[in-house]
Amino acid sequence: MMVNWRAFGLAAAIFLLWAGTTAGQTGSLYGVNTVRLSLRSFDPISVDLTETFSATYRYERFSIATRSSFALSGLTSQDLRVAFPLGDLSLQGSVSFTHVAFSRAGFSVTGSHTGVGYAVNLLLADLGTPQTPSVSAGVTLRVSGTVPDIGRITVLLGLGATPFGQVVEGCSLCYQGARISVSDLRICGGTLAVDLTFGQGGLESERANWTFPLPWCDLQLRVHLSYVDLFEFTGMIAGVNGTLWGLRTNGNFSFDQTYAFTQGSWSLSGPFFGGQLSTSISFDDTDLLSQSISWSRGFDRWSIVLTPTFEIVSIVGSTMQFDIPSIRAALRYDLVCCDEIPRPIDLGDLVLDLFITRDGGFEQISVTYSMRF
Repeated sequence: MMVNWRAFGLAAAIFLLWAGTTAGQTGSLYGVNTVRLSLRSFDPISVDLTETFSATYRYERFSIATRSSFALSGLTSQDLRVAFPLGDLSLQGSVSFTHVAFSRAGFSVTGSHTGVGYAVNLLLADLGTPQTPSVSAGVTLRVSGTVPDIGRITVLLGLGATPFGQVVEGCSLCYQGARISVSDLRICGGTLAVDLTFGQGGLESERANWTFPLPWCDLQLRVHLSYVDLFEFTGMIAGVNGTLWGLRTNGNFSFDQTYAFTQGSWSLSGPFFGGQLSTSISFDDTDLLSQSISWSRGFDRWSIVLTPTFEIVSIVGSTMQFDIPSIRAALRYDLVCCDEIPRPIDLGDLVLDLFITRDGGFEQISVTYSMRF
């Protein structure tokens, strides 16, 4: 599939330029341009320069958005999205390119009637190689609605694509699968959501998520059950999240089909020295797998984030030996914050990202400048 991406990009740029000249009367134009320069170990060969430009024009229910990414080698990706109304329907189209080659495209029509929502998505994707492109097509259909005293039901059907929107090569719009979701079911004082996935051979997987508010400390219990084929149990994830003694906490614990514990994680965050301290750990049934900690604080014009790198050396009994080979320091400076001087454009902000080694050297340095309009 041959696409003149230069003409395509030029047309989008001309439209956005015209939209910008009339935005004050008919709509709004906004976007951001981000430039990032990075260097590793002061090696000139490792210098990397990237730029990402995003712009959106919006007028009532009509919008057009473009996003282009560049590197030293040239254009790396380009995306365009257009959305507009057609009576009570909403239409949206999108197209993406990787370097100069077509990657994927989509066109969707959504609407509702008497409380039932529906959507039709036409999908195109290049599943070949740069040398031998191969474009395949697929369609997904979605119908959703709320049944009183039961919950919300959503049905997805995939033809030439999975129900999740992944195009399958060589299928020619054949049936690929379906997905049925039922949410907002009130059971045992909590909320239950059930997700059934069907393939060409029938029922493939089932998932159930149950959440229950605990009566203390603003905590919430979550239970996730997984099945394959015809309700063959494969595992469970139990979790708890909420506020405990003024700290935000989140824990997840995984179990296999025999209900034996396999792996877990726990995180805490709260105020510390005028900023926010966050820490998390992951572990299995025998060892501590990883540990992380981060501290951030914001000021009038600038903010700082410190993240040391932990490496677990050994764990013997209740004693753990770890190393901190480097620390990441991210400094953000707002160029226009708090000066109270009216300006026609936003001067943006600068971010300095440093990876500092234990001996005082720099493993990586990057400078990012973002300007909004």
